[in-house]
Amino acid sequence: MEVLPLEAVIAEADILHVATFAKEPLFSFDDLHSGQLVISLAHSEEVSRDIVFNAKTFVDLAETAYAETGPVKIALEDGYARSDIAGSLGELTSDSVRGRENADEIIYFQSLGVMNENLALVDYFYEKLKDELPDVAFG
Repeated sequence: MEVLPLEAVIAEADILHVATFAKEPLFSFDDLHSGQLVISLAHSEEVSRDIVFNAKTFVDLAETAYAETGPVKIALEDGYARSDIAGSLGELTSDSVRGRENADEIIYFQSLGVMNENLALVDYFYEKLKDELPDVAFG
């Protein structure tokens, strides 16, 4: 198994899924490329708050994002407005808000552990992918 440096992963990946206890950001908005999706799971500042400011930002649950430590709350303390959040996972899955609007848009999703929504998202993608990728074993 090859282990790539973080810079190479960021440069090559279309989806970055980050779950750490980092005390300082591992990367910033300037490190990203167009069309990337960044998913952050920790109650830390593992991604720079400038990602919240510059990407199209979604959260699992707005009340949690405002109250619990994470990049969104840190950005809110620095002047990011609640109205700048594009929506929640529930709003996305019910088509109440628009997700990606063009291929170049960088999306940031902060999930702080709203399990029913996380499980619904896993179920959604499982159902979608099991038919589209018949050579992949799902079990």
